[in-house]
Amino acid sequence: MRNAAPDSRAIKAMKKTQRNRKIFQWLVIDRRTIPEIKEEFGIGRARAYVIAREVEKELAAEFEQDKLSTKARLTASLENMMRQLWTDYLDSGGQVDVVTVTESGEGSSTSTTTKEQRRDAALAAQARGCANDIRNMWGLDAPRKQAITNADGDGPAEVVHRVESMPPEQLQAIAEARTVIETTATIVSDEDAAIPNAKPVKPRATHVIGELPIPE
Repeated sequence: MRNAAPDSRAIKAMKKTQRNRKIFQWLVIDRRTIPEIKEEFGIGRARAYVIAREVEKELAAEFEQDKLSTKARLTASLENMMRQLWTDYLDSGGQVDVVTVTESGEGSSTSTTTKEQRRDAALAAQARGCANDIRNMWGLDAPRKQAITNADGDGPAEVVHRVESMPPEQLQAIAEARTVIETTATIVSDEDAAIPNAKPVKPRATHVIGELPIPE
């Protein structure tokens, strides 16, 4: 009798799952109306949508599990193929005996020489292709976010532009832009002073450029 209880619970859970899957099918796939669902299963709108969301989560989890299982099987096949290709590549090179038969009027003579045979690069390329397929399948080459830190690694890095490293043309352009900004600010201030009750207008430049040497 003790073994009958777990079986009974398993059967009850299986029946509940089947019922919920059928409700999900009626509501989501078959597009049955709420009155039809209520008549068949005895539940209202709110309960039907709760069950549909639960089944959707279960199906998504099952899909992910199936996807992982498929990826694992493909990975095992690719790994076996890669090992075999790499073994064939290593065995494709080495010393080989070349037998040469020379025909002459006195008969034939045979000579044997040993040559170093290169390994087959195509086999190595195919093995690397299997390894790349595995990496792409599991997203091992996907870009990762990396925080840029200082040399000590205990804080964000500060980007410092050194004026000395700028080319003369860039320094000249910065100096000319600074002159234009200052001139525009002066003109705007003079015009505002001539207008009664005018509010002072700030120049649009919010970054002040310090004293920069202008190349000769």
